[in-house]
Amino acid sequence: MTEVITVPESRRVEALRHLLEGHSTTAIRRLEASGRIHADCLWAIERPSGMYQSVALALPNAGRTATIVASRPRNREEIALAARVIKAAKTACQSRPIDLLQSLLSPTDALSLEAFQTASFDFLADLHTLRVQIGAKPKHTQLPDGLCLAAASDDVLVDIMNKTYEDTLDCAPLRGKRRTQDILDGHRSGGRVHPELVQILTRNGAPIGCVIVTCGPQSVADLAYIGLIPSARGEGLGEVVLRHIMVRAAHRGARSMRLAVDDVNEPARALYGRLGFLPESTQRAVIHSLRRLQADRPNPGMSTTH
Repeated sequence: MTEVITVPESRRVEALRHLLEGHSTTAIRRLEASGRIHADCLWAIERPSGMYQSVALALPNAGRTATIVASRPRNREEIALAARVIKAAKTACQSRPIDLLQSLLSPTDALSLEAFQTASFDFLADLHTLRVQIGAKPKHTQLPDGLCLAAASDDVLVDIMNKTYEDTLDCAPLRGKRRTQDILDGHRSGGRVHPELVQILTRNGAPIGCVIVTCGPQSVADLAYIGLIPSARGEGLGEVVLRHIMVRAAHRGARSMRLAVDDVNEPARALYGRLGFLPESTQRAVIHSLRRLQADRPNPGMSTTH
């Protein structure tokens, strides 16, 4: 059987070119120079000629996650090869402080999906990326009496996030796969963080939800998370909060807002439609949890809130 090998540093660009077929040489070299590629996170199978046939890359992210990128199988015979390099990348991640592995695939790429499933990844969701133009001077919105958006400590944010996960329709299988503090850290890592865009929603002083928005390049604000506790749903509060937070993002220079939503989350998709969000793309998310493996390791300093 053809051996799975660690790609030597001298051949990284070659492996990345095979992995990221269609991307520019500049983008490939930028990734190679980013410092995110560790010695044991790029794996490959060679053809008899010595050229790479299948490549997988593990990229660690904030929030104890890693993204696995694998070259697309060109036919059914290559599915098993792709699965083997994905497994090698997965195994390498087990020795790192990583709770969750994830990959984003084209929803029409059945061969890659089968390769990841062969490597013990599970289907999570079809995620739709949506965007809306904000405009330079959006109309100011007033929160109804009794509602308030306010900054909060991480402890309060984590607590209210946990409560908003109850009966969630957005990537529900993720619940319990990561600690909530790690999820919060991951959300914040998406761009510049401004306190007025990371807020809890209170009603008459009691927390009932939260919203997290980061600001990225090209005047884009990313809605990383919005959630309400079950008793506050169905009242139109999500729309009220989003209209208000879009104004705040515009004051920070954002000219558009972007988000990803689970295909099965019909209430959220309807809300975003009312606010003018339009579809940009769809990706199929697959995941593999390392949480039990990591949780079994002694580490008394770690919280286990979620």
